[in-house]
Amino acid sequence: FLDIKYKRELVNIIKRLRNEKGLTMIISLHELEVIREISDMVVCIKDGSIDKTGIPSEILKDDYINFLFDIK
Repeated sequence: FLDIKYKRELVNIIKRLRNEKGLTMIISLHELEVIREISDMVVCIKDGSIDKTGIPSEILKDDYINFLFDIK
């Protein structure tokens, strides 16, 4: 896990590379706040298989996050 300073630095680097170079990136994360900030599209994997794909604001809602991470 990164502390807040380095997490912010990494997010800024990713955003800069995406914007300046027009790069497409595939990143595996469990940190939802970072995913929401840097992602145009998410692919959610549950039990080793793709469960859902879409834009973060439509996919990453509380009920689905609870299901995805087995939170009761």
